[in-house]
Order: sequence, then structure tokens, then C-alpha cells
Amino acid sequence: MSTPYNRLDLDQAVVLLLDHQAGLMSLVCDIEPDKFRNNVLAVADLAAYFQLPTILTTSFEEGPNGPIMPELKAKFPNAPFIARPGQINAWDNSDFLAAVKAEVTVLLTIKRDGSLLGQPRITHSRLLGGESSQKDYLASVLGALASCFPRQITDGLGGAIAGRPLRYRIVSGVLGA
Repeated sequence: MSTPYNRLDLDQAVVLLLDHQAGLMSLVCDIEPDKFRNNVLAVADLAAYFQLPTILTTSFEEGPNGPIMPELKAKFPNAPFIARPGQINAWDNSDFLAAVKAEVTVLLTIKRDGSLLGQPRITHSRLLGGESSQKDYLASVLGALASCFPRQITDGLGGAIAGRPLRYRIVSGVLGA
């Protein structure tokens, strides 16, 4: 059974440009250095053309790996840039992980009977992707919370939390982060 083809959705894409550094690029052996550089710049041009969220990261830039390609910094002056202090795997770096994660904080209040008092309110968000995917993400967060209520709670817990503002922080990553 074959998997159906799904087109890339620009509203649900992010470009991660990892370790395109002078010292590391000189180690690429399976493609000519000029072709490799041109391929990297072509991907960057596509990311810029389609206005995709882009994140730049380097590893041990002050050491033998060298600086990031200056064309990338010039093309994405406002993109998050994470200079990792030597971690080989970018996913091991907390700053990189923070840059590729969506985050939402929701404020809500629960009644004594375990039902919601009013509508949950988003008080903070850091979202990835385009406007359409951001709206979908927020709708899914609010929908997931709504499906949790009403909850069966004890009288003691109901009395303790009734009417008090509760904050839930929801964090999710891209690419399985």
C-alpha cells in the first residue's frame, strides 16, 4: 500500500539551517564545494522567497568549525541565530530547542463542579508557521482544553480551586522536537 502524496504546506513549514560553517563545509567530500555552497544558498533563497520561518545555528563558531556563511546571516538578519558552544547535535542545545518550539499559555477558571467558568483565554503565545497554521494551532489547543471539561472533582478540590485563575503552559516542537 502506498502512502498518498501530500504537498508541502508553507504554513506548516520551518527551515533549519544547521552548521553551514566555513570549517565544516570544507569537510564535505561527496559533492564539489562550490556546488554544495550553491545548494545551501538555493535553499536559503527558497526560504526567503516563500517567507518561511528560518532558524540559523552553528556549533563552536570560535573554534575550528569557523563562522556561518555570511550570506545566510545577511539573507536572514532577523532570524533566530543560535551559536551553540560545541554541541554537535543541535537538538541537545536548550536555546535551539526553544527556538523551534511553539508555546501557548492559557488562563482559565474552574467552578466547584469541575466545569469551566467562562472561556479560556490565551495570555501568551510564541507560534511558528504562517497565520493559517497559527490559528489552527490555537484552535486545537483551545479545543483540547475544552474536551477536558467538565471534570469530576472532589468537593474539597472544588472548594480550593473554584474561581481561582489557573494557567496552563502548552509547548510543542517541530520535527518531533
